[in-house]
Amino acid sequence: MQNSSSKHRSEVHVLDAKQQNMLSLVSEEAPSKLNHFRKAYGQKSLRSAITAKCLECVSLETAEVRRCTATACPLWGVRPYQTARPHNNSTENTETHSATAGGSNEQQCN
Repeated sequence: MQNSSSKHRSEVHVLDAKQQNMLSLVSEEAPSKLNHFRKAYGQKSLRSAITAKCLECVSLETAEVRRCTATACPLWGVRPYQTARPHNNSTENTETHSATAGGSNEQQCN
């Protein structure tokens, strides 16, 4: 009889078309960041999911994640690539970023 933890580990996450497209884009545009997306899509790492979302929001640019000013974004305080945790001194509630690396639509982190 298998216990629930060994059964959980043997499950394979099937990627949908959007996830497959993002993996293809990341492998072409920023292959060093591909592992974050694989772990996030496989539900293996919450930290990688946060990193992947932040990278997606700023067109896969690490420096842009570091400079992010979208203080209303729920992930802003825990975003990756920070040397010191920033303090929220801004009175602005939203900030607009470009959507995914291949898109031209605007999205609002809130």
